[in-house]
Amino acid sequence: MFMYTARNSYMLLPALLFCLLFTACNEMETVFTTGTVYKVTAQVGDTTIDEAPLITSKDALAPYFITAVAKDPDIRSLTVFLQNSSGQIVMDKVQYALFIPPEDEEPESNLEESAPEENAEIEKQESWTVQKTIDNSLVKTRTVAVESLAEVLPPFFIPDTVPLGQYSLIFQINSEKAVLFTAEKQIYFINDAEFMIDNIQMFLPDFSEQSHLIPVETLLMLQTHIKYDPRLNPYIIWSFNKKEIGKGFVSAGADKILWNVSEKPGFQTLRVELFPFPPQGTIKGKFIELLLPVSAKFKNEGFFAREAQSLRDWYQFRKDLRDSRQTKILAITPEYQSPSWLGVSGIYGIGLGNKTAYSLPMDSFVLRKNEKNTGTLAFYTYFLSDGTFFRAYYRGSSVSVEITLTVQQGKLSLTAKNEDTIRTVALDRFVLGSDGFYTLYYNFTVHDTKLVAHIALKEPFMQSQDIVLEFDEPLERFNAMQLGAKDEEQTVAIIDELAVWFNTPEMAAAQGEPTEHEALTEQEVKQNDLVIAALSIDES
Repeated sequence: MFMYTARNSYMLLPALLFCLLFTACNEMETVFTTGTVYKVTAQVGDTTIDEAPLITSKDALAPYFITAVAKDPDIRSLTVFLQNSSGQIVMDKVQYALFIPPEDEEPESNLEESAPEENAEIEKQESWTVQKTIDNSLVKTRTVAVESLAEVLPPFFIPDTVPLGQYSLIFQINSEKAVLFTAEKQIYFINDAEFMIDNIQMFLPDFSEQSHLIPVETLLMLQTHIKYDPRLNPYIIWSFNKKEIGKGFVSAGADKILWNVSEKPGFQTLRVELFPFPPQGTIKGKFIELLLPVSAKFKNEGFFAREAQSLRDWYQFRKDLRDSRQTKILAITPEYQSPSWLGVSGIYGIGLGNKTAYSLPMDSFVLRKNEKNTGTLAFYTYFLSDGTFFRAYYRGSSVSVEITLTVQQGKLSLTAKNEDTIRTVALDRFVLGSDGFYTLYYNFTVHDTKLVAHIALKEPFMQSQDIVLEFDEPLERFNAMQLGAKDEEQTVAIIDELAVWFNTPEMAAAQGEPTEHEALTEQEVKQNDLVIAALSIDES
């Protein structure tokens, strides 16, 4: 009498599982391995999907075995299909089956020819079968009869009905009744979407007479230019000498990074790899490389380096908005905004305009009472379009003045405006062009009831007339000094450096120590904000 015991159930379990698995998998999904590892891939153009995994609907994919299989008696067919991350098969399977005609008989061409039009060059016998998968969905299989599996097999195409995305291309090596081995290759299907990476541009933080060399410890701005279809969501990875230095979505600005060269001198390799979607696994994208000539023989000190000792403040705009002494920082409006880093002519800086303003710390500008207060702001800048470049606000107890530096119809002009007066001077001979960076000076003097201001260029040298305003009461303080303007829609200029002189010994020639600056009360701060807002209203 047969006794059913726990030991009997343990011995029967493998056989029971085998039967259930074999009967449930109607399309040979069970893997029976012979212990052999087969290497298989597919050609695409002049390369393979391993090196060029970005596939379009016009790319012909031709499978082939990398390992020799001509003398392998077990292999009878190779099945290729595409599945998504959820394991769903998203296109018809293609099965390449060895066609062995009966002895002493000519092969018959009685199989239905049903290859797509673009596969018309495949002059092999084909047939179609329909199978039901485990989830009861139907999958078609196109069987192509081939004389050998040792050659490059007839190509197939991914239909343009397949959604764009990352997929697994599955290769199943089959015997008569079982799957011997399964290989998987990751590919991107981009259909007809545009997707290309043009080049890498490098920008230095300062003017350099040896711009073909990069000093060690230089903070570079790197930017790559990309063209892509809006259906894609490109992802980029930056690496330097095989070390990752940045990554992220192109839509979030990852196509541009600030990065510090801290390697040893010599030629260093920068690499940018671009993916149509965030990569899963070890799939490759499109990439380009750039050799960087790094040198330790010289150092970029900055455009205003010779004047550094006499400067009140010096902003070089390297990585952040702090001054060179790391003691002050520009305030940005709106507060949630990040600096807009832009590059041109091999130099990068911050973009002025585009609904963003940068405010200078007012503790750099303290007026001495009853004395002549002299200041200069020097901008090393590149002009891009018309608009507001700079604003300054001065005030007394009941008087306020707004100074505006603008580019209008390609010309630089300075305007002073208060409640009663508007005066404008201009650099009449200056015409905005593509002449590179300019050194622009804003000079002003405040002495009790008088304000005098003008603008000048260093090269080519030209200077505007003075604007002179006199009041019934003294100007007591500065309300604000701003680069750019919140109401400016487009980017007006790129500023690489800002140098500030104010009441320095070199400029004010022993006028004595500045008087102590009295802190504004909360009510005065609110009143100042209202005055600035009123002065900012467009004249129209």
